[in-house]
Amino acid sequence: MSTNKKEQPLTRQVYREQQRQSADDFEHRDQERVKVEREYSRTHRQAEADQPDKQPDEEATEPSSRSKITNTSDQRIHRLKQKLNLAIIGLILAIIIVYLVLFLVG
Repeated sequence: MSTNKKEQPLTRQVYREQQRQSADDFEHRDQERVKVEREYSRTHRQAEADQPDKQPDEEATEPSSRSKITNTSDQRIHRLKQKLNLAIIGLILAIIIVYLVLFLVG
């Protein structure tokens, strides 16, 4: 009987049923995955809540260090933008020079 299935193509109904079953299986696995991830998240949140909080001194210095990090990353982004703009301008100039050379030589 399995050789009969291999020889004859699937009917639309059988194909659709297989696709539907595959989609249902995927949905079931996805729901199980989400359920497990939520449970994992809950247990780790509880574990973090059970740990002692930070010292008051650490909390007072944290905002200033975060602002330094933000300021540093803003500066880095600005420098990267400038470098990218220079690279684009250089590539455009190189393309123009190559076209001019090809046009004048050819």
